[in-house]
Amino acid sequence: MRKVMVAVLAILFVGVSFAAAQKEAKPAELIVGKWDSTDEKDPGQIEFNKDGTLVITLGKLTIKGKYKLAGDDTLDVEITPPMEDAKPIKQTLKFKVTKDSMETTDAKGKVSKFKRAK
Repeated sequence: MRKVMVAVLAILFVGVSFAAAQKEAKPAELIVGKWDSTDEKDPGQIEFNKDGTLVITLGKLTIKGKYKLAGDDTLDVEITPPMEDAKPIKQTLKFKVTKDSMETTDAKGKVSKFKRAK
């Protein structure tokens, strides 16, 4: 009888663990919102919107663009500098995102860290 109880408890534990894992937010959900740079030398804010658009604010300069997740750790970004006749700039970034922090790495290995804006 005791072995049966242990087996039932083990099955319940696995089921609960699986259900909890399924409820974890996905990167596409976590990235949405405003993010502040943690680099004092390079302050700024990025806002990712649900519709795939983004807004980068660097002091009084605002840069608009769009983004698309190309997997759970890859982000394709296209921004258009606010200068006349500027061509869009495309970049693929590796990224990690949690509820409160985000880290991106560009093709040259530059790491940028962000915290969710309050």
